Amino acid sequence: MRTAVFKNIKYGTGTDLVWGQEGDFAVRENKTVKVFKNNEQVFQFQKDETITNLYGGAVLSVVTEKGIAIHSWDTYK
Repeated sequence: MRTAVFKNIKYGTGTDLVWGQEGDFAVRENKTVKVFKNNEQVFQFQKDETITNLYGGAVLSVVTEKGIAIHSWDTYK
C-alpha cells in the first residue's frame, strides 16, 4: 500500500481549521479568519468580538460571543 506524500505548506498559527466543499479552507487566528483557495490565501477578515468557533461545509460559519455569521466561500459576504 502506498501513502500520499503531502507538501509542507504554511497555514499560520491558527487555532481552528475548517474545510469547504471544493477544497477551500479557513484558519482562525484570534479575531481574524484567513481563507485559502488552492493553498493560497485569498481573503481575510477580522471580527470585533472574540471568535469562539468555525464551521465549514457549503458555507463558512463564524461563531462569536454575540452570535453567528454565515459567509459564502466565493464572495465572503
